[in-house]
This record gives sequence, structure tokens and C-alpha cells, in this order.
Amino acid sequence: MSCTIDNFSSQVIVRQSTTPGVHFHETSTYQNLESLSSQCEAEGYSGGLALLKSATKKFFDLCQAADASAIESARLQNLRERSFDMYFSTTIPFQVGLAGSSAIVCAVIRALACFYQIPLHKLCNQELWPQQILDVESQLGIAAGLQDRVVQYYGGLVSMNFAKEIMESKGHGQYTPLSLNLLARIQPLYLVYIQAKTSSSGKVHSDLRKRWLDGDSDVLAAMKEFASITDQFVATLQEESLNEASREKLCDLLDANFNLRLKLLGEAVVGSHNVEMIKVVRDCGLACKFTGSGGAVICLPRSAFSMTTHELEQTLKAKGYGFAPVLLNFDS
Repeated sequence: MSCTIDNFSSQVIVRQSTTPGVHFHETSTYQNLESLSSQCEAEGYSGGLALLKSATKKFFDLCQAADASAIESARLQNLRERSFDMYFSTTIPFQVGLAGSSAIVCAVIRALACFYQIPLHKLCNQELWPQQILDVESQLGIAAGLQDRVVQYYGGLVSMNFAKEIMESKGHGQYTPLSLNLLARIQPLYLVYIQAKTSSSGKVHSDLRKRWLDGDSDVLAAMKEFASITDQFVATLQEESLNEASREKLCDLLDANFNLRLKLLGEAVVGSHNVEMIKVVRDCGLACKFTGSGGAVICLPRSAFSMTTHELEQTLKAKGYGFAPVLLNFDS
């Protein structure tokens, strides 16, 4: 289960160019020279621009492959003749499991579809778009899964089932949009993330994917348990009346998710910096789990939690963590 939030975003703007050709521009700013240097060390010197180019190629390839009756010939002609400038910026913290790369890809495809006035459903079935977005990243060597791409394409709150039999029979998962009011009932939710440079989540995904493909019994068993935790969480959220016991159960399930990940991967893979962040957050009276594969956690206060939001923020910032109350995206 995933949801989109309004705390951070990636923006892509496509405008008619005053000069012939296709032009890519980065409008991101950096907090300081150290921030720029750290990002260049982590992702090289192409970064978001590589995502822009790869996503643009994907859009063009899908247009080329589309049934001739699906897209007007004049619009297809525009693909070859209409010049544009593409600009992108992002406020999503870098490499902390908040889906920054896929957000850029998704924004590029939506912006191009708007610019060329080609409905996305003409190019690909809705359920298959997350895979198209994932393919863009895979071509750049970014190891990831479908979950972030599903929620970014669908928007809001989405429950997902990636059971093997469903994936093999349909070619995609089963995606069920849920009401964001379910999460609004348990507000406040908090986001805590590491601000110092960390390793890419792709490294975690790479090892886990290999173990899954190799039929590792521990991974297969853990995936079933992860699914059970999610099912229980959704069922509890949907209870007609949420009481203190229900909230504690939700908290227990969040903690169980991370505990299982730590047991499956070990601290060497999860990272001592992540384990320390989890400990700090839990010591404050919050239950939590990763938002992705490390670097950021979603937090739910337990019934014994007694801090004000300001006190919590000051405590976590003193430890060097980023902090924000979760802003739910009801407009998605």
C-alpha cells in the first residue's frame, strides 16, 4: 500500500521552443556547494537529465508503436516537427527512498502527453504504465520495483497485489484505489528522513531481487509475511470505528514491517544509520517503517506519545534528521 503526499514534488515543464530542436534544462538549486558535490558524487553528472532523456525516448517509442487509429496523423507529425524546451526541478530529498527518480519520469511522460495532446490511455493500458516507467529507470541501471510507479501514476492511496499468479496471468499487479480519508482518520502521520549522504536503495533492491529469483526460501516466506502485514493494516484502517486498540495494532504492524526487513536483510544491508534512526524515532514514542528501501520512515504516534509536534521536530532535528508532518494529497 502506498500514497502520494504533498510535502515534496518533481516538476517538469515543456514549452514550445524559440529555436529548432529538443532542449533539456535542469532548474534544480542546491543548498550549498557541499550539497552539489555530494549529489554529483552519488549520481554522476547526468542525474535528472538522463532521466529526462530516457523518459522522452520512452514516450516517443510508445507513440511510434501505437495503433495508427489511436493517434491522429497530425499529432504524429508534430512528434517529428515540433520543437520544445524541457525544464525540470525537484524538491524530493535525494536517495532516501522517497521515489525521486520515478517521480521525474512520471512527470516527463505526463508533460509530453499534455504538450502533444496525446492521451496516455491511447499509448498504454493504465495497469501497464507503471512497468513502462520502471523500464525507463531499468535502462539507466536503476534497480527498483513497481510500487512507487503504481502510486505515482494512479495518485492517492492504492493497495497493490503482486502475487505471482496475478502477475503471470495479467502481466501486471492488481491495483485497488482506496480513499485517502482512511489515512486522514489516523492523522497525524510524520515523515522522518536522513539528511546526510546515504547509499542508493538500488543496491538493496538488487540483492533482494536476485534472492527472490533464486527461490531463496527466507525471501519467499518474508514476502508472504509482508503481504499479510499489509492486508491486516488495510483491514484495520477500514474498520467502522477506530479505537485506541485499533491504533496500537496499526502501530504494531508498522513496527513489524521494519523488524521483518531487518531480520531478512541484516543490519549490514539495512545500514546502521537506518537502524539508529528507527531507534531514535521509536524512543520518541512513534511506530515506523521505511517509505522505500531506507533513508526515510513514515511514523505513527502510539497512544503513549506525549510530545507536541514542535517538540518532536526539535528533538529529531537536533539529531540531524529531516522532519515533516505528512500532507496528504487529496487532489490526486
